This record gives sequence, structure tokens and C-alpha cells, in this order.
Amino acid sequence: MNSLTKILLLVLGISFILSCAARERIVIPVDVPEDHPHKYACTRHVGDNHVHFHVDHRKGNMYVLVTDISEDPIQLPLKKINAEITTPDGTLRTIELYASGIRMRRHRHKLSTVPHLYSAYYARHTDWLKNIHEFLVELEIPIEDKTYVVSFEYKTSPKEDIHHRY
Repeated sequence: MNSLTKILLLVLGISFILSCAARERIVIPVDVPEDHPHKYACTRHVGDNHVHFHVDHRKGNMYVLVTDISEDPIQLPLKKINAEITTPDGTLRTIELYASGIRMRRHRHKLSTVPHLYSAYYARHTDWLKNIHEFLVELEIPIEDKTYVVSFEYKTSPKEDIHHRY
């Protein structure tokens, strides 16, 4: 190998290591007070954006919506969002909320194009959610160069109105 090849490999190796560097993790706790009203009921601030959480308890669905500061949806290049659900008895479940309302963009890479999926809506259906009336959910949402860990508490009575929405 000549010296130019060695230098090129060194530069590529360093750039690869830097690109794999750990993202900054920011934890957003449940009890952060809100300083202004929101269009959606259950909202947390994550930097300059909002994360909204919704549970359709009767159907067993949960939804996450990521919006900008003016509450317009922002498209994230994620196929799924990881979540951990903790029940009052200490049971921990790890689930994934999958992108819905997907928009596909094609990015040019040399002579071909590469498809990339973007979505602002993430959803998950689970039948066991219909039987759990209280839990804490922690979502890991990477936005730009930071990973936000956002927590939401869900509480409802087992005798709730069947049409109730969180």
C-alpha cells in the first residue's frame, strides 16, 4: 500500500468512528410544567419540538405524533420508535411503535436513487393494552443529533366510559 492509500483509509476510519459517536441523551421527565397551551392533550417539549401521546384504550392503540413548535407535524426518518411500558406492579414491556402515514423520498446516490421513509405519526396496537388501566411509558425519540427520552403517565379507571379517549 502506498502512503496515499494509507492516509485515505485513516481519514475514512476516523470519519466512520466520528459518525458512530453516541448521541446526546436528554431525559424529559413526567412532571415538567407547561408554559403555554397545546392543541393536543398530552404533550411534552423536546428541544424546539413537541411529542404528543394518545391512547385509544378501547381499541388497544397508542399513538405518538412529533410536531414542531407551532404544532405542525415534522417528518422524521425513522421506521419505528422504541418504548418501554412500566405497570404499577413493576412489569416492564418493551414495544416498538411503527411509522404510519409514511412519506417516501428518494435521495440520489451516484447513479441510482435510495428510498428513505419519513413519518411524523407512529402507532402500535396491542390487545393487552385494553386490560391495563395505569402505566408509565418512556419513548426514545432521536431528533437531529440528540436522543430524547420522553415519559408519559397514563391513568384511567377500569369503569371508564367506553368512548373515553386519553
